[in-house]
Amino acid sequence: MLSNYIKIALRGFTKHKLTFLINTVGLSLGLWAAIQIGLWIKSEFEVGKGLPEIEQAYRVMEHQTYGSEIFTTTSTPGILAEAMKENLAEVEKAATYSWDEVHLFVSGDKRVKLTGFYAGADYLQILQYPFVHGNREKALTDKSHIVLTEDAAIKLFGKTDVIGESVEMVSNDGRELYVVQGVLADLKNNVPNRFEYILPYKVMFDKPYNQWLGFWGNNGPSTILKLQAGTDADKFSASIKDFILKQKQVENEGSNVELFVFPQSELYLHGSWKDGKLQEGRIKTVKLFAMIGFFILIIACINFMNLSTAKSQKRAKEVGVRKVSGADKASLVYQFLSESLLVTLFFRPPGFNFGSGDSSDFQ
Repeated sequence: MLSNYIKIALRGFTKHKLTFLINTVGLSLGLWAAIQIGLWIKSEFEVGKGLPEIEQAYRVMEHQTYGSEIFTTTSTPGILAEAMKENLAEVEKAATYSWDEVHLFVSGDKRVKLTGFYAGADYLQILQYPFVHGNREKALTDKSHIVLTEDAAIKLFGKTDVIGESVEMVSNDGRELYVVQGVLADLKNNVPNRFEYILPYKVMFDKPYNQWLGFWGNNGPSTILKLQAGTDADKFSASIKDFILKQKQVENEGSNVELFVFPQSELYLHGSWKDGKLQEGRIKTVKLFAMIGFFILIIACINFMNLSTAKSQKRAKEVGVRKVSGADKASLVYQFLSESLLVTLFFRPPGFNFGSGDSSDFQ
């Protein structure tokens, strides 16, 4: 019976080529666009999530008041993480990390530019990216350590099992030798910012020209915490509000900074503030694309139904003949549904992969 429906549908497509082409292209492109948008939305919601114990990870942020205006930033003092870890019982782990930097790395005859940053020893215990090789607890605990991603390891060494291998970083400070102590799995789209290496924050902190990092009045690096399980984040934010102001240093008299914490997993989509108040942020764009995808799908379906309804008048004779021949209502319904299904499966844009959820499709 199904094969008979397919034969009838194919004959109808051949007889009404223009209608078939419009229906096929219109509905299929509408479905394709809606699916692509849906996959992008799915990938956006996955950014920053899925890591073990990520619900305990919080970014320390600042409200800075200037007159009647309040600016919110992720920049914090370079010594904040260690001070919080030492003085606040709610803090289980704390790490300072820098902005992204591009440096030239040399291994044998390989010379590769990589993007990465400096981070404290607790960083990879707070954001628990999967390790392919190495020990999470030992990585970044010494100034000679470096952690690479799989992709960076392959670029430099042609393989991923490179624990104990040496690599040189060439910068304005000259050549610095590091030993690989960890290799991270491909991060894909689970992080807001892609990186290829991590160096110990102590290396950056100890450079002579970075003495400013040791003062409470600076703002540059970021601070991330892992709070003890069960800690109330709102109460903790209230307790650290004047943490910087309370530091007994003359330089902090009259500080205009108020600290608070925000969930690391929510920062990508919801981390936007205006005058000290939380805004929608990137989630607003995601909602807009969701509406666009929904309306594209609705328009494609309406267009398909309108053309099918207009075409049905020309098929009234066929329906009548089939009824006279003994066809019941169910068989007619199945026939037309099979034709609709064939239309939706007939056309697929070149290069489209229904399994792709890469957020780069719309970036």
